[in-house]
Amino acid sequence: MLGVVLQKAERHFHSHPQWPVLYLPDLIGRSFQLPRVQIERLSLVNLFLFCFADITDDAEDGDTEEFWQSWGWQQAVNTGNCLLFSCLRQAGRVSDCPDISLRLVELYSVAGIKMTIGQHSDLRNSLPYRVSMEEYLSAIIGKTGASASAFACSPALLAKQPSAVIEGLATYGENLGIVIQLVSDVRELWADPIGPDSMNGRLSLPILYALDRCDTEEERELLEASMALKETGQVGQLRERLENLGVRLFVEAKIELFRRKARLALEQISLEASLQKSLEDLLDIPVFSAFIPLI
Repeated sequence: MLGVVLQKAERHFHSHPQWPVLYLPDLIGRSFQLPRVQIERLSLVNLFLFCFADITDDAEDGDTEEFWQSWGWQQAVNTGNCLLFSCLRQAGRVSDCPDISLRLVELYSVAGIKMTIGQHSDLRNSLPYRVSMEEYLSAIIGKTGASASAFACSPALLAKQPSAVIEGLATYGENLGIVIQLVSDVRELWADPIGPDSMNGRLSLPILYALDRCDTEEERELLEASMALKETGQVGQLRERLENLGVRLFVEAKIELFRRKARLALEQISLEASLQKSLEDLLDIPVFSAFIPLI
């Protein structure tokens, strides 16, 4: 079961903007001088949680993965449950200190609950139903934000750092997760071929922003174009509409807002200069290199 998950993960890590979050235990743990064995144990916890989110998202969205189609989407949900339980079991084994172990299990349990609630909110965001931009951002915070927050602060918790450092890294991680998801939204729409979420009628932040800028007739046309992508294949026309409605500038500004929040969280805590720079560098995920020419 885990082998199937890791095969999928291996194919996506180096092409997907979310994979850098898995570096956080090693990056932060080494700075706090955690033993290598604890860093490796914590990395496994995070891998279980990362794959739990990815697999359950596949199952609930119906993304086209050949082995899930042949094995059954219900098995994908079952696999996700197993991964979450494995994450919590492993979290209790990272430290020899019972108090730290309990706090780690609590941290990842809360993250799992937030991710599940976020996924529930995301499931509502499918055409013809339309959520607001605020509702969509709330779903992102509950999904990618919650997991990245746990990934960032767990090494500090394990190293028994002051609560201000733990909380600061948690805030940094949450905003890093939001940045990552917004970049994913852009790459989903401007990928070649277009990503499965967009093809299946999922509304991302760029689409929601564009809809808010349309009059009634334009909104109807944009919704119809989004819903009919699978049948019409008219991706270029949709992208041109988004360009004309100022989506690039909006997405750039929104991503920069959450980058600033993440950097501010780092500035308010005391970290090694090399660690702070490495964490800031993770925020600089290329966005507009993902855009393709409108030809």
